[in-house]
Amino acid sequence: MKDLLKKLCYWDSPAEGAVFATLIFWLGAWCLASVFLMADGIPACFPGMFRMSSAAAPVFAWQHLLPAAAGLICLYYTVVTNHFYQVVTAERWPFGRHVLRASYLLIAAVFLLFGAGALFWVVLYLLMCWVTPLVFMPKQGRWLIPAALKPLCFLPVSGTVTAGAVIWLFVDVRETLPSLLSCCRLPDPRLIYPLSLFSVLCIFCRLEACAEAAGRPLRTLFGKGAKTVCGVFLLTYAVTLGMACAAHFRTERDVAELEHYFGRPLTFEELTKLHLQDRKADADFWRRMRELSKNFPECVYEPHTEFSPAEFARCRKALENFVPLREMEKMLSAAPPAAEPDFRRGGLAGVKDPNFAALREFVRCEVWRVRFAIADRKIAPALAALKRMELARNCLAGNPVRSSQLMMAAVERKRLDAVERLLSSCLLTDLQLRELRDQLAACRRELTAVHARAVYAEAVGAMELCDRFAFGITGQDPHARQGLYSWRWVFPAGWYVFTRSRDVLAQAYKAEGLSRLPYKEEHSTVYFLPRVLLSGLEVSGRTIDSLNARYLAMETLIGVELEKRRTGKYPDVLKDPPRDIFGEELLYRKGKVPYIRLRWNAKKKVREEEKVMVDAVAVWSKGPNRKDDQGLNAHGMGKGVLDDARALLLLKPPR
Repeated sequence: MKDLLKKLCYWDSPAEGAVFATLIFWLGAWCLASVFLMADGIPACFPGMFRMSSAAAPVFAWQHLLPAAAGLICLYYTVVTNHFYQVVTAERWPFGRHVLRASYLLIAAVFLLFGAGALFWVVLYLLMCWVTPLVFMPKQGRWLIPAALKPLCFLPVSGTVTAGAVIWLFVDVRETLPSLLSCCRLPDPRLIYPLSLFSVLCIFCRLEACAEAAGRPLRTLFGKGAKTVCGVFLLTYAVTLGMACAAHFRTERDVAELEHYFGRPLTFEELTKLHLQDRKADADFWRRMRELSKNFPECVYEPHTEFSPAEFARCRKALENFVPLREMEKMLSAAPPAAEPDFRRGGLAGVKDPNFAALREFVRCEVWRVRFAIADRKIAPALAALKRMELARNCLAGNPVRSSQLMMAAVERKRLDAVERLLSSCLLTDLQLRELRDQLAACRRELTAVHARAVYAEAVGAMELCDRFAFGITGQDPHARQGLYSWRWVFPAGWYVFTRSRDVLAQAYKAEGLSRLPYKEEHSTVYFLPRVLLSGLEVSGRTIDSLNARYLAMETLIGVELEKRRTGKYPDVLKDPPRDIFGEELLYRKGKVPYIRLRWNAKKKVREEEKVMVDAVAVWSKGPNRKDDQGLNAHGMGKGVLDDARALLLLKPPR
């Protein structure tokens, strides 16, 4: 065993061992990193980063051996190199080994005191690359000084990834990754070629210094071990580069097919055209809307809560005396202009449209307008309020960004609640009921296009995110490409993983709606970015699908009301009930129906919920989970979450 260890560590030929250790340290570590990345070593060794459960995380996997192998390479490099130093200086400096031990103690002290801080890495770099080689081989300074500069070649890459960025990346990647990548600034991509050449020259200088110190020609130090390491490196590089190129061509083809599927390029310019739809953006209009939407009365936030007569009168007075509301209603009496889009800033995942809040508060006020009209038994103001809410809904539906679609669904739920209240008041004529049903049917049919636009916007956002990671695009300049993509030739394994992730995204977005995107819960490095971008889309798609089902339920309920007016009674059973978007028939009930009553507690200044039974006619869908909750969680009320879609006509007010 002793003879074997001596042979492995080149104990009798330290100069050849130093050359072999240097090559295996740089080239062997590169090969290990390539295998580690392409063999899903990150999720196997760091399951917490991929949020894997304890059951899914492997207790032991062969990838666990790769970090241990990297540690052994570092240890081997240290032992063999230091043995070479001792042999070189044994005759003229007997105390050399003590200097080495002192340097090790210094590194250990810095590590224990400062951990993995910047000082530790600075001390480690100075001792290993400058102090130790120059102390033991002072005559080879002309080779060692340029060789010591090699680690500096990696600063342009390592400087873009910080510990804080990595932490934020795995905490809330959808909100922080776009802003993080927008700050990613690398040197000019053309530096990759001189830096790569300089790195090779630095390694050559290191080897030449070892050969000169040993008094032997450099070519004689390349033994079987060194040649084997170079061969393994070239083989690994060729295989990973071939796989990366093949994946790149496949990805480009799939991205082109995705653009053909949507019928438009995946660019912000096309997304802006889709948003504007031949309309002119009016920034002053929306700035004025935001100014008017400030300081609304508190009662606006409780449009569906029952108040005492005194509290109701107080809310009505506060709202009718609110002058900005009348100006907003005047501005939204016709179709509003488009808002100025700013899709590039921070990526689509971070878009926060400031106009959403103004429209949301406006719709809440219009629900109150419907309540006031019902209290006065006047139908014209109620219909005018519904029309203004429809215009606000159309404005949000025209914006293809998913956050706008979700706000549109929230606004529509409030509008449909107002329609329910108006339907229960019996103020609508038969003609008005038919017109309202046709209008809701048109909105339901339009949701297909809304869903498709949202998927297209998500696809554009995903490709934009990939571009930011690859090219480091910052600001509004699409040509300011200073990112990681130009370094792909140095590490093809990273190129392969990135382009495979992009390919998975390109294939996933070929869907008609957000809820139908193919999403795989795979704990793989390739699927990490797709999992982050696709995991929340199904919930958003279900929200829009639930709105689709509620439209259908409301249309059916209006049809039931028209049938009652024709025959004089509500049907006991719904004949040929329509099927919702989830593939199941709508449910129908006449008589006692569970209902969540919302009451305002004036003393506590809070809204109280109470489950009661009311006389009503109800039509509802089970929702995405196919579970019949009697429609109680149609609006997130009670203990349920937003799932069911119910339309309710009260025959008697709740007691």
